[in-house]
Amino acid sequence: MSLAQLRHQLETLADAESNSRRMAWKVVYARRNQPLLVAPDPQAARQAIGFFIRNPLLRLWGQGSLLLDRILPQLGLLPTLRLNEFPASLAGKDGSPCPAMYIGFPGPLQKLTMYCPDHDGQHKVTKVALEKSANHAVAREAHWLGTLGQLPEIAPFLPRLLSEGTLACGRSFLSMQALPKGASSHRFDRAHRHFLRLLAAYRPELTPWGHSGAHLRLRERMQQALPLMDTQYQELLQKVLEEVEREISAQRLPTCLLHSDFAPWNVRLVEQHLYVFDWEYAEESGNPIQDFLHFHLIQRVLRRWPMGASGMPTLLTEVAAYARAVYGDDSGVAEACGPLALHYLLDTLTFYTTVSGYLAPRHPVVHAYLDLLRKRAEWMPQSRFMEAIPHAQQQRAI
Repeated sequence: MSLAQLRHQLETLADAESNSRRMAWKVVYARRNQPLLVAPDPQAARQAIGFFIRNPLLRLWGQGSLLLDRILPQLGLLPTLRLNEFPASLAGKDGSPCPAMYIGFPGPLQKLTMYCPDHDGQHKVTKVALEKSANHAVAREAHWLGTLGQLPEIAPFLPRLLSEGTLACGRSFLSMQALPKGASSHRFDRAHRHFLRLLAAYRPELTPWGHSGAHLRLRERMQQALPLMDTQYQELLQKVLEEVEREISAQRLPTCLLHSDFAPWNVRLVEQHLYVFDWEYAEESGNPIQDFLHFHLIQRVLRRWPMGASGMPTLLTEVAAYARAVYGDDSGVAEACGPLALHYLLDTLTFYTTVSGYLAPRHPVVHAYLDLLRKRAEWMPQSRFMEAIPHAQQQRAI
């Protein structure tokens, strides 16, 4: 992303804004698709890099770049971006610390995330839709933070919603309390399971799977996605959907509230307390094992070590144990974990396709999930397979 493109994007936020501020930032990671804009003040800049950047090497590179730029400014190592007008509703009043801004991945759901330190030590995070097509995602996150924040059993796991609204330019935004510093854990433990159990207890439904909200959404998105992909992928996805419907369409299964992007980078552990953020994809009446599967599969794919067909039987054993612990032995979820896993893979593939406008077989997630669908005969359990797994073995799995 060039500096001119970045400036243009930010200038559109000030359209028709009567109250604005003059702002300036140093641009770190400028050659990446997701640059970070930090305050000229060195301490605030270091704090922003520590907040946004989790990769230790990338963080070290950013800190080093800031230091060299300050010692040798004549090199122009880090570009400076100046705007004469920036919405005061986002930047705060004159005298407020300059917010750091992280640009989300380009695309129709692109967002700007701002880290805003306050004088009283209370920090907040603001999200803004950079594209009008992202308005719905920002508004949906605000909805779920506000709704779940009213529930005493779930509210402690969430950032507190401070405000929400629409800028004069028509872009949605929300502000929330910044979470305490903590660590992301790649391991699924009791805290994660306890939190997902609480979500499962929020407005549960029991209905034939073919009439569930989760399956109706998938069928609708399939209709949108199929014309956007080559014939070979159309045939594969349609065949898998038919298999899922043949196996569990008439079976009564519980559905639950999903976070829908439950992954280590959206979860933070602070002294064994779990915080969960990024609720823009949350939805009710969801696949009961989707968040569990997503946590285990997506992180491996994006770390370039995807789960292969040979590892799926072990994972499904863990899924069955999780299902029995959360939904009960008689829920039917453990026995249906194979078709439900296929349902999750289809759901993810059609989501990526409709958001991008095409199916990208070389994308790491798309490539890995298509491979699991092609090799499903190698890992899909036989009828009533999960009942044959010793209960003690399932308990060890969780």
